[in-house]
Amino acid sequence: MQNFKYKEGSLDSLDVSIMNGLKIVSVDGLEKESGEVFFTTESGRQFKMYHEQDCCETVYIDDVCGDVSDLIGATIINFDERWSDGDEDSEEKPNQWSESFTWTFYDIQTDKGCVNIKWLGESNGYYCESVSLAEGEQLDED
Repeated sequence: MQNFKYKEGSLDSLDVSIMNGLKIVSVDGLEKESGEVFFTTESGRQFKMYHEQDCCETVYIDDVCGDVSDLIGATIINFDERWSDGDEDSEEKPNQWSESFTWTFYDIQTDKGCVNIKWLGESNGYYCESVSLAEGEQLDED
């Protein structure tokens, strides 16, 4: 297995459209309650979806719709991101303790089907609740 190093930080997050046209050979961590997902491409590139933890926030995958195995061997036609946020007075508040929250949705359309990922970020309103995408730098195998 190849090893990758990631330069993490929300300011360095890539636009998800960078994934368009890439063929996926493996996906790891794409499951409910996961905090990071790794996509490895046919060309040997690897991408990580994650939230860089600061202090008092929680960000994780709340739901996955579609068959994740459909991503394996598939070419991404469109990788799209959208979000919705709210505060303690919002009707769609995820639980009674949420002071601030952000739903981040990713729609991955491939030549084999579609997978939708819903992330949930919650905090006291001071901390970032976003999801980032980073490309790994392949480490030399010694």
